[in-house]
Amino acid sequence: MTQQKKRISGRDGTEARDGSYAFVAPAARTRPHRPVAGEPQSLPAQAPDAGERSFAELLFLVMWPFWLFRDASRGDRLARAAAYRHNRAMRVHLPGYILRWTVGAGLAFGLMAAVESVAGLGEPSSLLLLLAVGLGIVFAGCLCVLLVTGYLYLYLSRNDDAG
Repeated sequence: MTQQKKRISGRDGTEARDGSYAFVAPAARTRPHRPVAGEPQSLPAQAPDAGERSFAELLFLVMWPFWLFRDASRGDRLARAAAYRHNRAMRVHLPGYILRWTVGAGLAFGLMAAVESVAGLGEPSSLLLLLAVGLGIVFAGCLCVLLVTGYLYLYLSRNDDAG
């Protein structure tokens, strides 16, 4: 007596005429995945692909933290609440940006101090003084971005309501 063995392929298998089973891929999702509370968050779907961006665009996205966030002041109440929830989920990326801007501010300040000390050794060169002033402006800009990013992180960490 011969026994015919059938292959089991699970709930997505369909039986062909010859008695074998073929795998049928599940239908594509019609709705986007909504994260569940406690599920780890990843970067937003609009995160750029490194192969399609220029170096300047990648540098901008690596250094500028505000591209991650949505405007929570526009739209109806539900749209504003959804944008606020999105912003709260993206706040976990802000400490990395704060660290980058702190390093940038430290480099600008260090270079500014070095250029000023070199300019003060001999007769002052207008080029060295302009370079020191430019580095001072870069340092002030870094401090402004640090202040806004730090405030945004603290605000989104402390305020649970979308108002």
